[in-house]
This record gives sequence, structure tokens and C-alpha cells, in this order.
Amino acid sequence: MNNLMKKKFLTSWLLDILFPRFCIKCKKEGLYICNECSIFTSETQPVCPLCGLASKFGKTHKSCYTPQCLDGLTSIWDYEDIIKDTLHIIKYQGKFHILEELIERLISIITKNPESFSEFVTLLTDENTIITFVPIHKSKKRQRGFDQAELLADHIATLGNKKPIKLLERTKQTQSQFELDKKERLNNIKNAFSFIGKENIKKVIIVDDIWTSGATMQECCRVLKENGATKVWGFTLAKVQNVYYPKS
Repeated sequence: MNNLMKKKFLTSWLLDILFPRFCIKCKKEGLYICNECSIFTSETQPVCPLCGLASKFGKTHKSCYTPQCLDGLTSIWDYEDIIKDTLHIIKYQGKFHILEELIERLISIITKNPESFSEFVTLLTDENTIITFVPIHKSKKRQRGFDQAELLADHIATLGNKKPIKLLERTKQTQSQFELDKKERLNNIKNAFSFIGKENIKKVIIVDDIWTSGATMQECCRVLKENGATKVWGFTLAKVQNVYYPKS
């Protein structure tokens, strides 16, 4: 067992002592999503991030594509039931160690469906691909003590033997996108990010926890492409169903 594996093992062992795992839905001890309650998770279907219609591998349809938009989107679950509750607990109760179990589950899903995730995995393992994330505002990070998208990006980057790189900074405090309609979401997030990367970027995977309308990630993508990115792919753990209007 190498030093990294030993560190992960010890960290996991310590967390299990300090934070015993209880199923978020039925409260049985052992896992945050027990085997019985896993039936309440729903693997989401790949869609075009621009129009929300079915798309192989989650690639953006040619008819939807614009030079500044995402090239594709990979999400794992529908944002509902136990997955919705789990992500809420991570974000608002600070129990970010739960991400470890979600990562184990997504690895299992990808392993069982390699073809469905082939575009994402190919990009993830490409040595030229940079993993970054949608940042929260620094004041909100100070308040929470962590950025859930940054922590998630660290896990995703590890799957590709990488380290995440912060390429963007949120320079404008914004309202929660969940509270807003289409026009308000687009105005709310417009010019909210600035590029702070020093790397020569070409291929980028941008990570966030939830895909709602796509407005936030599309704005991040615009900034990345204006600063040299030629391919930008989105990744989220969960996706809200039937809410799509990232175009202005």
C-alpha cells in the first residue's frame, strides 16, 4: 500500500469513527445511501446541454452549437429524492466527506456503462485536459468554510491522475439561480466570472455539483473560451430535469 493509499485509508477510517455513516433516508447505519434505499436514486440520461434533448454521450447538438458554448455535459443522477437530500446536506451542513461515497458510486456506474461515458473518460484521462470548477464567491466560501464544487473537482481530477486548477474567480455576488426565472438567471450570472488562470488552456472539464438551467456553467464556459479553451465539457453529480435555457 503506497503512502497516498495509506493516507486515504486512515482518513476514511477516522471519518467513520468521528462521523458514523447512517443512511440519509432510512437512518440505517453503514452507508449514507444504503443498498435498500439506492432504489430511490435515478441515473440521469445524457442530453445536449443547450436544448436538453437526448444526445449520445451528452454532446452538444451540431444544430445547437455556438463557438462559446459547452461541447458536452456529463451528469450522473437526476436531482431528486435521496440524491437531492444528500447534496443539500453536503452543501448546507458541511458534511463534505459524504462525497467519498458518491464518488465510489459514480465510479461503479461509469465502469458498468463505459460506452455511455466514453467521451467524458477520454477527455478526463487526456494529459492535456485541465480540471477546474465553478467557484462560489469568496465571501460565501468564508462563511461556509469550503467550496463544494472545488472539493468535488479534487475527487474528479484524481480519477484522471490530475490535480484541479482554479481558472475562474467569481467577482460578483449572485442570487441563488433556483429562485429566478429565465431572464433573471441570465442577467444574474452575466459577467460574474473572471479568468485567473496562468496556464495555456485548450481542453477543460468544468465541475459543479448540480446542473439546473446551465446558465452558470455556460457563462463560465464563455469566459474559458474567450481565454483560449477550444473544448469545454461540463460535469455535475446531478441534473434537474426539464429546465434548459442557457442561451441568451
